[in-house]
Amino acid sequence: MKWRCFFLTMVTVLVGIILNLSPAPGFIGSFRPDVLAMMVVFWCMKTPGFFNIGTSFLLGIFMDIMLGSVLGCRALEYSAVAYIMVRYSKSLNDSSVFFQSLAVFSVVLLSQAASLWSLHIFGGRVTDYHILLGSVSCAVLWPFFHMIMSALVRYSGLGRILL
Repeated sequence: MKWRCFFLTMVTVLVGIILNLSPAPGFIGSFRPDVLAMMVVFWCMKTPGFFNIGTSFLLGIFMDIMLGSVLGCRALEYSAVAYIMVRYSKSLNDSSVFFQSLAVFSVVLLSQAASLWSLHIFGGRVTDYHILLGSVSCAVLWPFFHMIMSALVRYSGLGRILL
């Protein structure tokens, strides 16, 4: 059963990485959701003992390498998201999807602001503050994302364990 959970988690995370690395045209890039952050939120809420801060840190380091950004900025971002989600996973699992989307908005906004702050501290040029608009699209897409991911978990046979 652990292998099935590990396989499903890694496949969905790989899809999140591919969606984050794919190019977005023009103005749509401003409202582009951070799909990998949404994956981190979902898996930290559903499996806080399995998908945790260490996994999120490694995903952040991998994304820093793939994007060529300052090493550790995305790791800080995803670790902060994972910490908050693991800390409040019990209460967020019992809350409504609307409240979860507000939590996703605030956590992703906070993590993106921390990432921009760390870029500024480490000497990176911060010229695109419009990236913070991605947290709005994460909150708007969260009910649909949660529905799709929950259906995927149920279809894989892990629904009785995770949901």
